[in-house]
Amino acid sequence: MEQSVAQVNRGSRADTLLLVEIAAIISLVHLLTNGRYGFHRDELQVLSDARHLDWGFVPYPPLTPFVERIGLSIFGLSMVGLRLFSVISQAFAIFFTGLMARELDGGRLAQVTAALAIALSPLPMFEGTEFQYTTFDYLWWVLIAYFVIRLLKTENPRWWLAIGATIGHDSNVNSWDFESSLSLTYRRVDIDSFQETDNTLDGGLALAYVAGDLEGGKALINRALMLNPNLSMAWYFGGWIRSWLGEPDAAIEHLMRAMRLNPVDPRIIGMYAAMGAAHGIARRYDEALSWVEKALWQRPDFVPALRVAAVNYAFAGRLDEARQVMTRLRPLDPTLRIANLRDLFGPYRAEDLERTAEALRKIGVPE
Repeated sequence: MEQSVAQVNRGSRADTLLLVEIAAIISLVHLLTNGRYGFHRDELQVLSDARHLDWGFVPYPPLTPFVERIGLSIFGLSMVGLRLFSVISQAFAIFFTGLMARELDGGRLAQVTAALAIALSPLPMFEGTEFQYTTFDYLWWVLIAYFVIRLLKTENPRWWLAIGATIGHDSNVNSWDFESSLSLTYRRVDIDSFQETDNTLDGGLALAYVAGDLEGGKALINRALMLNPNLSMAWYFGGWIRSWLGEPDAAIEHLMRAMRLNPVDPRIIGMYAAMGAAHGIARRYDEALSWVEKALWQRPDFVPALRVAAVNYAFAGRLDEARQVMTRLRPLDPTLRIANLRDLFGPYRAEDLERTAEALRKIGVPE
């Protein structure tokens, strides 16, 4: 009898070691390949929040940005380093899946099959290649399933503590930020807006740019910022809208906030161009040109920056330089006409569009 128990224990340890080896191999593959692609859009959001830690965020509790902050402190802006915790999370998910098969009386083959099925299925593979809150959500629910199985098998009520603690970490529950949840509830913020600000953000820009309702667009952007004050894209879009409204100083404040929140944003050249446009509205032409030169240094064919540069050189009376910019711009933007300024430059105030039209006429832009 004692020999049989010893054999079972040795077999269990061997099975556990095999599961660890599978998780380790998958982790190594992720580590060797995680630097091949750039940052996912959602990773930039988590990175921005990691630079500006708080006790809670609209889409998720503070755990994900906090872990990202640790990775940032250790590895800097290394994609492999910042995704290390995603890899570890998926390794645990693989391991505990194998344990679940064991708890359900599966032998070594069942445990290995379960672990490999998770390791090679699309969602866990994807979650191991990027870092965001869903990375941990997947692990939490694997752990919850394991704890429920243990609860049913042992009938030990202490497993409820593990289940409750794990649910508390899930971003969809967001219990870490309970006070903020209550505050938003009392303000009657609907659940869709609470979980997702993208519709509000995109709707604000569309309402302003396409429909020409600048005040309505401004209100929607403000709502997005209420939901997530660390959302750099909301500050960026808000900067453009305030320029269109003829509020250049407020636009500059918004754009500076966007750049501080996410200095590695791939859209940073768009922010430089927007800064140039805002300074141009304020008639600070030298400052406007210094900003668009930053954008053009990074991307010489960036059409919005070339447009802003041509206009501000003309505003400043530097017509030869404005014509040189137009020589670069015409092949890239052959549809530019005085008649379609609003479509190409944005829904600025009538007086700002008229001033822009007069400047472009001086450098030969056709009607």
